[in-house]
Amino acid sequence: MLRVHAHRILDAVGEARAEMMELNLASMPELCVAMIDDLDATVTPGRIWRLSELYPSCVFTVGSGQSDSLTGALLHREADIIVTAEAPDDPTTYERFPLLHEPYVMVTAPGLLRGKDEPLQTLLRAPFVHFDQTMPMGRAIDRHLRRVRLTTPQRFTFNSVRSLFAMVEECRCWAIATPLSLLDSKRFGDQLDVDIVGQRFTATVVEQPIYDPANERVKS
Repeated sequence: MLRVHAHRILDAVGEARAEMMELNLASMPELCVAMIDDLDATVTPGRIWRLSELYPSCVFTVGSGQSDSLTGALLHREADIIVTAEAPDDPTTYERFPLLHEPYVMVTAPGLLRGKDEPLQTLLRAPFVHFDQTMPMGRAIDRHLRRVRLTTPQRFTFNSVRSLFAMVEECRCWAIATPLSLLDSKRFGDQLDVDIVGQRFTATVVEQPIYDPANERVKS
């Protein structure tokens, strides 16, 4: 499943790159790009290298972080283009290119639910690992849990995706995450059991370059 997801991501990024070529990057001496953490090691290097080949005179500054921090960087003109899962509130200050729409997935320790007659009761007995509320994904997951009236103790909370997956694997826990976060944490891909949470619980990743009212590129 993750391999198929990876190909979809690369296809989406390729289409976005074609749209980016319509931007007048050739005239920009520097381009600041900020990528969501989940893409920083899997997609970012190859895409930036390709852009450098297309625009040999442009200097690239690349950063990564959580979606909310990237949004702040865009609004404060500290980044020209961001790839994020959380869009700024004011749609008049940026252009938006959806890249992918992905379901949230339930991640469990290997074999935790395998062969169990009552998987829900098994889950409720196992520790749930939360993403920190400072992370957009953490807030979205907690809203979903409240919506389905599922109470999970706040005993374990992480702000690191890799640490959270390690906790799930080693301590017989479970969590809710996204395929992108699993793809970025490659070593856990084959060591955890993954199931789709539900059709209505999804996340969207978008690319957002800034622009001014005259539709000219803005560089801080």
